[in-house]
Amino acid sequence: MISRAFARLGLAARIGAAIVAAVIAIQVLVTLVFVLNSPSLHPFYSARWLSAEVAEIIKNAMEAEAPPAGALGNLQNADSLAIGMERAPPPRLDPGDPPWPLNRVLATVRNEVSGAAAPYVQALGIGPSGEPLQVVPADAFATLPSGPLQSGEDLLVPPTFLITIDLHDGRWLTIGPSHSAARRRLMQSLALIFAGTLVIAAIAVLTARSLIAPLSSLATAADALGRSPEIIKTPRPAIREFAAINNAFETMQKRLKRFVGERTRMLAAISHDLGTPLTRLRLQAEFIPEGELRERMLANIDAMGNMLAETLSFAEGDASPDPSAPFDLASILISICDEASDAGAEAEYSGPNHVTAYGKRTAIRRMLSNLIDNAVRYGGAARVSLIENTSDWIVTIADDGPGIPADLFEQAFEPFQRLESSRNRETGGTGLGLSIARDIALAHGGQVLLANAPLGSKGLVVSVLLPRALGAAS
Repeated sequence: MISRAFARLGLAARIGAAIVAAVIAIQVLVTLVFVLNSPSLHPFYSARWLSAEVAEIIKNAMEAEAPPAGALGNLQNADSLAIGMERAPPPRLDPGDPPWPLNRVLATVRNEVSGAAAPYVQALGIGPSGEPLQVVPADAFATLPSGPLQSGEDLLVPPTFLITIDLHDGRWLTIGPSHSAARRRLMQSLALIFAGTLVIAAIAVLTARSLIAPLSSLATAADALGRSPEIIKTPRPAIREFAAINNAFETMQKRLKRFVGERTRMLAAISHDLGTPLTRLRLQAEFIPEGELRERMLANIDAMGNMLAETLSFAEGDASPDPSAPFDLASILISICDEASDAGAEAEYSGPNHVTAYGKRTAIRRMLSNLIDNAVRYGGAARVSLIENTSDWIVTIADDGPGIPADLFEQAFEPFQRLESSRNRETGGTGLGLSIARDIALAHGGQVLLANAPLGSKGLVVSVLLPRALGAAS
């Protein structure tokens, strides 16, 4: 499922997805490193900060029957300390002073809360298993001061302490290190990493889109190449390689336009030059006495004239000088069916009376006329309908003929192809009708589809799809 979804992505989306996936993989690895080898969450404490905080907490606890959270008051960085309130003295307390530097903190706190009703404050180091230990070996700093901290003096206290306070009212206050602040900072770091990943992903996607934009513009120009007789101009990309592709595309356009123009002029000249002798032949045939020979000659001359006209029309394609403009698609279908009916053919239309579309009216009429004429000529009837879906106007032309084998549908669109298994040469034609119709439909962003009638009925069904996006309200 993932591979199918990835296969539907465009080039820009693929580049962006690859970069995003790489960044996410890196961040997952970083997170795993944090989880499997978590960094130390035991920061050292400033002795002066710890002394001041503990003294403030004791004063808050002595003022009222406040829960542990109330004892914190409005202290800054309060989540760096863990506060507890007990009804019994904590076990394993050492009555002596703790080693340096915790003894300096203890002396400072006792000095701050001294007085007649002063609580009894003790402190000791606590190991990982809860056993008492010396924060710093007792003999390591035997000559250092042991009294309260002096002004401007500060020390670092390892986070292995426990301070207990007997409040003389049956309550024991405990103060120890808390890892909440360290965990909060870790989560903030991970959040910043995640935010950085999103920023990198956004930059990657925008960069990929900017790189692919020239190709998208080139694809749009290539799609419009066959719809306009003019050279399609595209913005010159700033990237050197894309600029070279753009130049090559413009050169190709000029060559193609020149080639098509020369071919069209040559066929127009041939048509014009052959038209004159054909006119002479027709005039001469008129002097032949009435009879089968005269009729055959006139029929052959007419067939040659029709072949020249259709060949020139196919060579010109949609290069008609007529401008694109709003037109009534329904009225064109109605008028073509009426003309066929007036000529004795069976042609009927069903659908709305007015539908406004946009394009070259003459070319669209030629396309629909060819298809309806084919239905009447080869299928004996033309049942024409016009409906709409979410994106297209759909013109359906069904006949009562033998249809076309499904494996020959694409061959039917090739120029000068007449499928004799389903068509009789007596009906005439050059095999250009479907080719001309598809060229005109493609030039308007649409398409022509073939299908045989459902089982139980006969005939060929031709569907013409014209985009509603080209429609305009009149």
